[in-house]
Amino acid sequence: MPRELSLRPLPPQHVPYPLPRVAGAARTVAPAMPFAESEPVLAALRGTGHVRHDPAKKRAVVRIGPDETGHVLAAFPASGVAGLGVTIELDAWPGAKLAPRDVRALADAGVVMLKVDGGALTEHALPDWFELGKAALAHGLPLHWAGGVPSVAREHARHLTPPRDDPALRSSWRYGMLAWRRGPGFALVEDARDSANRLQYAMDLTALQSLFGEALDRHIPQSIVDPALLDQLVDMRLVAQLAGRAVWLPYRMRRWPVAPLA
Repeated sequence: MPRELSLRPLPPQHVPYPLPRVAGAARTVAPAMPFAESEPVLAALRGTGHVRHDPAKKRAVVRIGPDETGHVLAAFPASGVAGLGVTIELDAWPGAKLAPRDVRALADAGVVMLKVDGGALTEHALPDWFELGKAALAHGLPLHWAGGVPSVAREHARHLTPPRDDPALRSSWRYGMLAWRRGPGFALVEDARDSANRLQYAMDLTALQSLFGEALDRHIPQSIVDPALLDQLVDMRLVAQLAGRAVWLPYRMRRWPVAPLA
């Protein structure tokens, strides 16, 4: 039986200012290494195949299929991409499956963008797609993709990076609309999807981790969750039931966005 969650709504004054409008997730960019160091990296990337290189702009686009992330990461030395602007292209859905740990590894290596070619996003692929979108925002890896979100998931996906071909979602999207931050023994959930009714919840982190993993980035069969607890989280719009899986919706906010000074 899952441990009971302790939910403590916090007063509105704990959210004193609106979220800034930013073009994408905040990210820390590693210091650029000398471009000469990028040559071994480029040579190793060419060994993975499917590389397009623009030497004038020191950029490379690497197209990978399922389970090929490890080969790409092995091409990077300890210094990461070493001054080379690397974009990773994934196959169209559902072949774009990429584990959150791989998203983090690509971001830590200094990859500048994750790109998905589009295609129909099926209902069966939704749980993995949510985890990919959450991980990209959590680790500051810009996600550039196209393709419609199925109607069953559209309302749940408003806080994730919208597709470039969906003006409605793009116009309403803000970084930090639904995120969580880690405290000592609790997760502080920030829900700003409704700008007129912003909410915060302090939730038992250990209980959440027992369900959704250490980083809250693992979807699980909804049948293993206590029905009363699942109903509570669904009513709070913090969990979605997709393709028979329970998906924790907030992504971890590792960097707090700060509006630029005028």
